[in-house]
Amino acid sequence: MKKNIFILLCLFVYILSTFSGNKISGIYTTLIILEERENENFILENSSIIDGIFEALWNKNEYIFFDMMIDKPLSIVQDKLDIEPFLLAARESGADSILLIKFHYSSKEEKAGLRIKADGVFFNLYSLNHLKSIREGEIKVKVNEYIEISKKVETLKKIGFNVLNKIYK
Repeated sequence: MKKNIFILLCLFVYILSTFSGNKISGIYTTLIILEERENENFILENSSIIDGIFEALWNKNEYIFFDMMIDKPLSIVQDKLDIEPFLLAARESGADSILLIKFHYSSKEEKAGLRIKADGVFFNLYSLNHLKSIREGEIKVKVNEYIEISKKVETLKKIGFNVLNKIYK
């Protein structure tokens, strides 16, 4: 009798977790791949956007994450960022998800400062456990901000922080 109750309880928990509204609940380890471009140039090192993303994930305390550098644009397949080129690397590293982010912005020196402009950030959060995208699309950021040059890193970090929090809402 106890065995049957235990099996029913496990089945109930499994069904509840499968159909719950929080699709991110089964994600613990994420491979993050960022395509960041400033004025159409790849940012390969010292990305303030990725720093903001990492800070937001650290604040969540429940995720393990690491990134992978790329030097070619992320592909789009069927209106989604394509995870295919990164599946093997994610599996080999022990990740249970892949987060692709495509962020392009422009910056232009203006008077004694800098004008940063961006419209949106494309993303695809793919679960290796479920073999499907669980969140994907575009986050409108609508940045057209004049800042001091010394505030550029802080501003981009804030954008990365906000974007990650919108993805993992």
